[in-house]
Amino acid sequence: MTALFVTYVRPHPGREQQALELGIEIAEFWGKLAADGKCTPPQQFLSAATGKVYWIVKGQREELQQVMHSDEGMRLNAKCMLLLEGYTIEMVLADEEVDEMFMTYAGLLPTA
Repeated sequence: MTALFVTYVRPHPGREQQALELGIEIAEFWGKLAADGKCTPPQQFLSAATGKVYWIVKGQREELQQVMHSDEGMRLNAKCMLLLEGYTIEMVLADEEVDEMFMTYAGLLPTA
């Protein structure tokens, strides 16, 4: 399993309303995909210490890549870049992919 890991700090000043509307669009878009079994429901986290927002959705790597490269996925990503300060998105290893990576790493270590 792979995860899309999104972070941002806050909306750009003056774009707060647009960012709230974007949040609704994103929730609907990924919520429908989750209902169709293409990913997990999105999870959001907010750091009380920094105000940073973290957002995660998990799925199969190929499926998530296909969604991100779709017209709607690219449009939403562009809107995030426009409206959100410190916006980043990355595809990261999750669950069994992490275990597999560590097993591969361990297999490369020299034995004593």
